[in-house]
This record gives sequence, C-alpha cells and structure tokens, in this order.
Amino acid sequence: MERLILFLLKYRKFFILGIVLSTGIFAFYAWQITVDPSNESLLPQDDLTVRSLREFSRIFGSDEILVVALHAPQVFTHENLALLTALTDRISKVPDVTRVVSLVNFKDVRSDTFGPTIKIPYEEVLSHKKSLHDFASEMSGHPIARHLILSEDGRTTALLVNIARREGDPFYRKRIVEEIRRILQGLSRPGLDFYVAGIPVEVTDLTEYIRRDQRIFLPLILLTLTVFMGALYQTALEVAVPLVVVLTSLVWTLGGYVLNGKSLNAITTLLTPIVMVTSVENAIHFFNRYKEDLYEVRDRQKALVKSFSIIALPCFLTSFTTAVGFASLVVNPIPAVKDFGIYASLGAIFAYILAMTVVPLSIIASRIERVGGWRERRWEYMERLFQRLERILLFRKGPVLAVIAVLLIVSLVGLFRIKVSTDIIRSFKSTSPLYLATQFIDEHLTGVNSLEITLRAPPSPAPGSRMRLETLRKMEELQRFLKNFPEVTKTLSVVDLIKRLNQADHDEDPAFSQLPEDESTLEEYLDLMTASKDKEYLQFITEDLTLARISCRVKAVGTDRSQQMLRELQSYVNRTFQNGEEVHITGSMVVLSNMSTYLVRNQMKSMAAALPLILLSMGLLYRSVFVGLISAVPNLIPIWIVYGCMGWLGIELSVPTAMISSIVIGLAINNTIYFLSRFKLEFEKLKDYPDAIHRTLRNTGRAMISSSVLLILGFWVGVFGSFKPSMYFAWLTGMTLLMALISNLVILPLSLLVFKPMKSKREG
Repeated sequence: MERLILFLLKYRKFFILGIVLSTGIFAFYAWQITVDPSNESLLPQDDLTVRSLREFSRIFGSDEILVVALHAPQVFTHENLALLTALTDRISKVPDVTRVVSLVNFKDVRSDTFGPTIKIPYEEVLSHKKSLHDFASEMSGHPIARHLILSEDGRTTALLVNIARREGDPFYRKRIVEEIRRILQGLSRPGLDFYVAGIPVEVTDLTEYIRRDQRIFLPLILLTLTVFMGALYQTALEVAVPLVVVLTSLVWTLGGYVLNGKSLNAITTLLTPIVMVTSVENAIHFFNRYKEDLYEVRDRQKALVKSFSIIALPCFLTSFTTAVGFASLVVNPIPAVKDFGIYASLGAIFAYILAMTVVPLSIIASRIERVGGWRERRWEYMERLFQRLERILLFRKGPVLAVIAVLLIVSLVGLFRIKVSTDIIRSFKSTSPLYLATQFIDEHLTGVNSLEITLRAPPSPAPGSRMRLETLRKMEELQRFLKNFPEVTKTLSVVDLIKRLNQADHDEDPAFSQLPEDESTLEEYLDLMTASKDKEYLQFITEDLTLARISCRVKAVGTDRSQQMLRELQSYVNRTFQNGEEVHITGSMVVLSNMSTYLVRNQMKSMAAALPLILLSMGLLYRSVFVGLISAVPNLIPIWIVYGCMGWLGIELSVPTAMISSIVIGLAINNTIYFLSRFKLEFEKLKDYPDAIHRTLRNTGRAMISSSVLLILGFWVGVFGSFKPSMYFAWLTGMTLLMALISNLVILPLSLLVFKPMKSKREG
C-alpha cells in the first residue's frame, strides 16, 4: 500500500489529468441521459406469461386500451352527444390510434330483411328514427354497452381507445396521451369532467414523474451533504473534496450507463440517490484517519502515507461488500433490477477509486499543513453517549439481549403479514390525476386492467368450423365464473356476439339471447362473421375460427388479490377444459401480477448469492470464520426488524422495497468492517476487550456515526419522490441503516465481549 500511495504522489499530474479527461468523457454521455417511457424493462423477459402476451398481441392486437371517461349530470343530451361525436372523431385521427369505441359509433347486431347485420344505434337518433330517450333506454340495458362504455346511472360514458403497438418506438404512447389530453383541454367546459386512464397513461405519467424526481434528488442530496459536512468539519477542504468524489462518481456511473445504450426507468432512477449517498463514506473515513495520523507524526506526506496504508484495505473491503450487495441483484430476471444492480455496484467501485486518489491528491495540492478537527462543542454529547453505551455493554448485557429477542420475535410475526404488490396505480400518490382517474373509472365504468384468455379448440372431425357448441358453452360457463369476481367489471367473447346474432335472427326476441341449439345454425353465424370481415366480429376470433378469446376488464387490485384470482381461475380451467382444448391466461394484469412471484423468489436468490461472499470476505480479512459469522449478526438483525415492521404497518413488498435487503447488507456491513479493523489494531496494543472497545468507539465510532447519518439523510431525500414504493424504499432503507448503525455500536461490541473471538499475536 505504501508503494501505491508513493507512486500516486510521484505521478500525481498524470493521475489528475486522467481523472479530468475521464470525467469529461463520462459527463458528455451522462448529459444525454434519457428516460425509457416503455414498461418493457420492468417485465421478466424470458417469462412464459410475457411470451404469451406478445403472441396474443401479434394475433389480436395490443391489449393496451386507453379509457377516456366523460362525466356529466346527464350524458344523453344532444349537446353532450355532439361533443362526444367530435371527441370520438378527433381522437380517431390521432396517429397510432387504431380504433375508438363510444356511444356514438358503438356497433350492434340488428335484425334486417336479409338477416342479422351490424348497425350503429346512434345513427337512428340522427335520422330521427328513434328518440333520444329510447336510445338512452336501449344503451342503459344493453348487455355489452352497460358497464363498458356507459355507467349504471347514465351520467358517465367512456371512449375506449385502441392503439397500435410500435416496437422500437418507446415514445408512441407519450405522443398519443399528450395529444388526447390536449384535445380534452380544448373541449372542456363547466359541468363536464374528463378522466383519462389505462396502461398508456400509466407509462407516460411514470416517465414524467421519473424526470421530476431526477430534477429534485440531485440538488436536495447535494444540499443535505453540504450542510451536514459543513456543520461537522471546520475546513472547506473536508467539505469540498467528498462532494467532488460524490459528483464524479455519479458522472462516471451515469456516463457508463448511457454509453451502454441504457435509459432510466422506474427502478434505475434510484441510481442517482444511491450512488451519491454511498460515494461519500470512504472520503469521510480517509479524512478522519488522516487527521488522527497528522496529529501524531506532524508531517503531511508521512501522515498521508500512513493513513493510506491503514485505510485502503478496509475501504476496499467496504466498497467490495457494497458492490457485492448491489451485484447480487443481477440474478433477478427483471431487466431494470438487473441493470440497477450492475451500475450501482459499478458506482461503488468508482467511488472507491476516486476516494483513494482524489482525497490524497487534494490534500497534497492544497498545501495545508493541518486539517480541522471535529467541532468539539457540537460533539460533546457523543462522548457522553459512548460513556453510557460502555456502561450498558459492560453491566446490562442481559436486558439488552432480552430486548433484542423480543424485537426479533415481534418482527418474525410481522414477516408473515407482508403482502406483495406490483400495482403501478397504487404506486402513485392518491392525489395524482392518474390515481384519481383510475379510481373513478373503476368505480363507475370498466376496469382499466386487462385479463385475456385464449382458447384453441381441439380438431373436429366435422367439416368447417373447429369451434363447436360444446366448446362455446364451456366458454360461456367460464365467463359466468369470471363474473363471480367482484373485481371483474366486464367480460366479452365471441359467445356474446353469437348470442346477439341469434337474437337478431329471431326479430330481437330477448328469449333468443343465447347460443343456438344446433351446430348447423352455429356454422351459419360463424360463416357470416368470417365473410363480413368486420372487425367487430373478428376481434374475438381468428378468421380460420381456430382461436377465440375472452377479454376481461378488471379493476386495479393488489398483487395478493390478483394472484388469488389467477389461482382460482387456473384451477377452474384445469377442471373444465379436459378434451384437448388449449387455454392460455394472459394480459397485462397477469404479467404484472406474476412479477411479484419473481420478486420474492429472486430476492431470496440475491441474498443467498451476496451473504456467503460477504461473510467469506470478512473471514479472510480477519482470518477467522467465527469473526465472519459474528459480523453477520448486527447486519441481518436490522433487515429482519424492518421487514417485520413493514408487515405490521401494512407496507407492501414492491420491486424497490424488495431490494432493501441486498442493498443494505452491502452498506451496513461497512461499519462492521471499520469497527473490527480498528478494534483489531487496538486489541493488539491493549490486549483487553473493554479497553479496545473504548478506544474504537472514540475514534472509529465518530466516523461511523457521521458517515451513517449522511447515508441515512441522503436516502431520506427520496421521501420527496413521486412513487409510494420508492418513497417507502428511501424511508425504510434509511431506517434500516439507522438500526444497523445502532446494531454495530451495541450488538457487535456486545458479541465481542461475550464470545471474545480474537487473540493478540502474543496470545496466539
């Protein structure tokens, strides 16, 4: 280590030039960072449900529907229907909008001289063949229109906007949503309320909130770090240099991220606060060690060499364990989580390299012969804190262990109360326009989520259609089963169209709103559907009549409930379709709900990958397996307690909050490393556990507290974010680190006093 620091100081001009040039290159790319407005990176790419959804979209089109709701005291007025007509027409002309369904262009199967045909009921109002009152009564009782485009009370109507899926164009949803909102703004007037929701809106608003959070996090974290370090240290050097390390680490990380063709998403937007708050720790410990050595040797370069030689290895190990904690996330199949793990670990490595170069180069370049000490008056309370802590450790071991045991038991109960949620809508604040719109539409009209079921009938020996009455009756029963779920607001399939055809074929007699009784009549209706080439018919069955779909609209629900629904649905399908039918359950709701399963399973894999490697590193550093095991205790307990608290407080496990354990285990153990490294040095000198702990607390303890408080405050900046999961992640990560700090100041020294795992060289 001594040769390394001397080499650095000898060729410092080249190192400074290299850092400046690298920063300039990375800054060029970091400045070009963009936000990915799609949700592809949030989905497990190799998952069967994702592949099924893509195949479904290829055959039937995208299941993403944008819902525009119009709420008025009375929808069925000439003025409001004229406005609805203009709105339908203008939205239909928006690029990439493939179809708009509303009251004024809704198509229905009607009886005609030549048999059933498709007509638009509202045209009868325009041609004065039907009164507005009769039209309202017809639509209010229509089996397809009711609860789909018209509310029960007749005061809310919807436009269902289908959009084309544009592979390779991540901004098409944004363009559509912005144009529709612009149209609505131009048509707004007193007495009318517009609501817009659906997956395209969710993705668009998510992107905008990410951009907003990026603008907030950077200045807030910088302000937090500056104010805290300004209050802690006496010289500008000790404040400025860690900030330079923080900003340079961020620039290098984001620059590398963009250089590899990446864009920010709901998960990787956390890179900015994570990299910033984790980059400052090594610089603080370096300065703390240098001040202590400068006081002893009274020579700047000698102190610097000594400090580097002592601090470089512990700092490397802390950076390594932090990087391992982040890198463990790469086992997660969700691309956004994987990218976060890779680049957050890269940020930890960058921060170490910069701290070990920028700090000593800054000290030498500053030509300052002394560095300020702690602001003693402001830290007098810490001396009293350490005194009380030592008394507790020496004379109150029993009560401390009892309190820890109670916390662990209570937390264990809380762990079993945790619910998993990946509902995007519930990720937004309850005051956001999207949240309010979704709640309104779910309550008054159709659900904004889609659940799709495809059914391929077995080959039939009879000529013609492969969709037989037996298969369609099973589909009908499946739709009845789906309606038992209160969250399912509407189901539509080819069965509903055939029922309408049958009723129209019998002079609109409601008694014939059912499937035909014979195969020959069914064949006639299916031939009519394929011959017409009309999208109203063919949106629920393929032209070769081999594959049909059931489309369900579902309210926004939590993952625990959606998983229960899917289990019951799959069980019903397995019981009912046993004659060779191929049934697949898919849709955006299924993909997002199943993501929770990946979340929990792969989070366990992440911890299983990170923890042994970290413990092995600790054991090798201190040449003791027992010390490695002891080091795990004060860092796993806080994670256990926080997840237990989540269960008791009803905070759901989401993608960000599930990552807490992998992130915290790599960060919290840093204090363990610093404490044990200093304790080992002191114990070799003093050969007494209480005395060595006393010296460790008064030296390393201060740096542990200051760096941890900076980490905690940096994470808590995230509570000003736009998403509940990210806010919970920020708050809970900060709380976990706070408990980890307390644990490392209490449980770790207590474990050393109880188990006495180390021996001095003389004793060995």
